[in-house]
Amino acid sequence: MKFGYTRCVAKHCVFYRRHQGKIVIIVVAVDDLSLTSSSRQLLLESKTDLKSEFSITELGEVHWLLGVEVKQNCMTRSITLSQKAYIDMVASRFHLENAKPMHTPMETGVQLSQVTRVEDDEWPFPYREMIGVLMYMVMATRPDIAFTMLTLAQYMQNPTHGRQ
Repeated sequence: MKFGYTRCVAKHCVFYRRHQGKIVIIVVAVDDLSLTSSSRQLLLESKTDLKSEFSITELGEVHWLLGVEVKQNCMTRSITLSQKAYIDMVASRFHLENAKPMHTPMETGVQLSQVTRVEDDEWPFPYREMIGVLMYMVMATRPDIAFTMLTLAQYMQNPTHGRQ
């Protein structure tokens, strides 16, 4: 705030500063900062400001940020985000490495229904954890699975085996 940054209302870990039509954005993740800017000069000035207040180790361009792979292409002036490694790790964690890929995230016309209370020891699959993982994927790089994740999240209280 001392250097004129404004905290983003929607994401409290994001700060930004506008200067002469240019912008610099700082994303805070615990003790890591990622900076980006529409101006190299403004980016350098921001680093200088931060160094005057904090002990900083520069690690160069960002390649990974919170489980998201970041690929920058200067030729096309593009940035590509991917969670392939994260998704592979999640598939392994939930023993889904051999699951078959699908073109759509959920079978069309599937009918789900509520059931009576199921005791946790009757349902060993960590359903709630899986929904949390899916939520993170939706927020980061996979908005295409949002409908499926929200549909499945409606059944977090009483997940069951198979269909009713």
